[in-house]
Amino acid sequence: MLKGSFSKKSWGPIAGVVLGFLAFKIPEWLMIGIKPLLVPLLPVGNTQTLLLYGVFEALTIGVLYLMVTWYYQRFSDIGLGRFKPDYIVKAALAFCAYFVFTFALSKFVEQFLVIPDQAQELGFAGPTSLELVLIFAALVVVVPIAEELLFRGFIFKGVRAAFSFPITALVVSVLFAVAHGQLNVGLDVFALSLVLCYLREKTNSLWPGILLHATKNGVAFFLLFIYNG
Repeated sequence: MLKGSFSKKSWGPIAGVVLGFLAFKIPEWLMIGIKPLLVPLLPVGNTQTLLLYGVFEALTIGVLYLMVTWYYQRFSDIGLGRFKPDYIVKAALAFCAYFVFTFALSKFVEQFLVIPDQAQELGFAGPTSLELVLIFAALVVVVPIAEELLFRGFIFKGVRAAFSFPITALVVSVLFAVAHGQLNVGLDVFALSLVLCYLREKTNSLWPGILLHATKNGVAFFLLFIYNG
């Protein structure tokens, strides 16, 4: 809880990147100790993967919450404020821009590099109908919220405190791409992040970006598990 007697503090680019990295990695380190305790208690297969995934994402949001409250701020201070209906239209238009941009960027990079056609490994195989619902909730609801809070929320705010928007968008998007670990996926999410950063800058809210991110993941979910399933 925030105490009214304390004033809000801000963080700069170094704290934003370093603490953002820790918010990304601390859950991984915690899972090293937690996973052996949970696995014997959980059913095998996709359900186990989903539950462990849920624990990881909850830890990520929890660590980030502690970091934000350390500065006597709330999630609303990094963009998770009141939702406005016009965010839906902004997200839809931004999705079209992202689609064109990522296609153009991929074609440009292909002139200089051979991009491996690697599918992003999600760890789910032959899910049942119930598991599909849970996977949808994880990928299309939880992940967009967690990643937007971290990258376009906490890290964006820290870097933006000292640098112009173009530099901030570039730094955040490079970090976002590197975090995904694959060249072809990295290019796509780099393009996505630039559009997400633009939405964050123009609306001063994470909600349009969350909607865009959820739409992108929803399309990927449909192609991976429904259309090709």
